[in-house]
Amino acid sequence: MRVNQRPKPGGWRLEEASWRAVALAALLFCSRAHVAVAGEPAATIEEIYAGGEGIAVIERSNRTRTAEIQVRDAVTSVVFTADGARAYVGTAGGKEGAEGRGGIYVLDRSDSQLGTKLTSEPVRELRLHPGGKELYALEGRAPSPEGAGKRKALPDQCRLRILDLAAPQGGTGTTVMAGVGIRDLAVSPDRKTAYFLVPSNDEVRVVALPDASPVGTIDLSGGGADDRRLAAAPARMVLDDSGAKVAVLLGGSAAWGVQIVDLDARRSRRVTVAGGSSPLAGRFLSSKRFLALAARKLVVLDLGEARVVQSCDLRETFTLLAVPPDRSEIFLGAPIPVRTPGARGGSLVEVRDGDSLALLTDVPVAPSLHVLEVSPTRPHAEEP
Repeated sequence: MRVNQRPKPGGWRLEEASWRAVALAALLFCSRAHVAVAGEPAATIEEIYAGGEGIAVIERSNRTRTAEIQVRDAVTSVVFTADGARAYVGTAGGKEGAEGRGGIYVLDRSDSQLGTKLTSEPVRELRLHPGGKELYALEGRAPSPEGAGKRKALPDQCRLRILDLAAPQGGTGTTVMAGVGIRDLAVSPDRKTAYFLVPSNDEVRVVALPDASPVGTIDLSGGGADDRRLAAAPARMVLDDSGAKVAVLLGGSAAWGVQIVDLDARRSRRVTVAGGSSPLAGRFLSSKRFLALAARKLVVLDLGEARVVQSCDLRETFTLLAVPPDRSEIFLGAPIPVRTPGARGGSLVEVRDGDSLALLTDVPVAPSLHVLEVSPTRPHAEEP
């Protein structure tokens, strides 16, 4: 499939992004806080961030919670600067009766404290430019649920906010209207194109920046008979470590797969495998392998051969997935676990082996888990 230059689809080609060999460039998810000891190699601390009604910080080495970051608003997205010193936390407003409308906060990771609030509009998703130059926010409040005597709620109009991180406090940013029903976004590394996932239409809208003028759409359904049609899965798009390509998860009754988009070139290709499934999260393991999380199943897909090469069953319904750059472990998040002793009434982070997919341990966390990320390397201030 391809971006339809307003008439119709044609064949899209994906130019594979080269795999980043340098560890720091690949550290989208893994945090190593260095502690210097005279005459000895620096120790490291690796952390997993689990966000919902606050953020739980889990030390990877011993799988214990080491900090609880208080956030008044509901956390929807967390992205980290390349040096690991800061994070940007997107929120969608507080609980009923709370004052917060949501927005973007700056998190100083040296003391795990929220700092400046950059914006005051509810955030659905955040994306950071691969070079760290700009921060992209998909803004828009989720529609209120219907009630007796109420009209059917219409989806909110979404906006794309672009913050220049070189400006003081990120500047006020520029905003453009993005449309309705948007679940997620991606922006090309050359900053010329934005992609908006619209699951209700089974499409990705493609617009040119900076004015968001329409370029076309990527059809995700695939056409054909109803039993062979695919649909956009209710999940985030999956960026690779370089930020050069994104995978849109596809589900169906007879097949499932991913639509892989080259963001700069505006080209895509589809990889599908037989069998009904609706993937909930994913992660590029390499340019050839893709890890997909479906309902109570973990699957490794060979993108070149379009076949499943490894899988395992899960005891909980997990919806979140994170993988550190060394690929040695896999972290899964279950917002509402029901089968794990000690986790009922809260949420759960499960740790599995990256090679065998075998269960290693479970870490119960606070309820309402919505975000699971592993942070990049950050400098650690030494004691005097």
